[in-house]
Amino acid sequence: MGEGAWIGGKCWLYPYYEGGELAFKRFPADEVLPFWADADHTILDAAVHVYMVLEYDEAEQTKDVVKVEVMHGGGVDCFIRKDDGTLIPDDYARSGPYITETDPATGEAKPYNWERIPLVCFKSSHHELPLLSRVKCLQDALNNLFSNFANQMEEDIHNTVLVIKNYDGENLDHFRANLAAYGAIKVRTYEGVEGGVETLTLEVNAENYKTLLTLLKDAIIENARGFDAKDERMGGNPNQMNIQSMYSDCQRR
Repeated sequence: MGEGAWIGGKCWLYPYYEGGELAFKRFPADEVLPFWADADHTILDAAVHVYMVLEYDEAEQTKDVVKVEVMHGGGVDCFIRKDDGTLIPDDYARSGPYITETDPATGEAKPYNWERIPLVCFKSSHHELPLLSRVKCLQDALNNLFSNFANQMEEDIHNTVLVIKNYDGENLDHFRANLAAYGAIKVRTYEGVEGGVETLTLEVNAENYKTLLTLLKDAIIENARGFDAKDERMGGNPNQMNIQSMYSDCQRR
């Protein structure tokens, strides 16, 4: 529950009875749509649990089926969401009260409901923000940095310029294609001027990328309240004071 709350901002615990014993299920944050009765998000008016299952159709092919469970004070109503967004009753699920107990004497089923909607919300903080919202822009920048650095390390038209002297061939539109296909080009001497091919290479400063990489990694660890196992304070033989200082940094963040 703690891990799910930290990743999704909140996580849900659903208590239920199975075989006469109390059991629990965990619902991730993206499966539950809550309707709160108060601004502090402590009391639920209702909640909608949406999840996907695999089922077989008439042709014995698997398909994704979206199940929808509407939880309210009177019990739960089960539906299936169609492709057009409409809901139809789910004939294979049980709608009604949350708990049903069979009387051993009469064999009659007695319905029971919880006093409150049986969903317990565990929150990472009162903001209820998922971890992705704090680090997505930084992670995207880090991925772009890696991609750009890899592109700059390759030889392409962006960092290598060919200087051709007395090129004896087709127009320059086909030059790159011919060079890639045959691996050779033809040059000639014209009016005493020797022909040849030279390259002008634009050097890539890797130190700039390393500096940005370090800054982005530090920012991701700080925003995610993570633990940096490669911290300089862990070098050599770290003492108890250094270790406590590192963990206190995570707590303050």
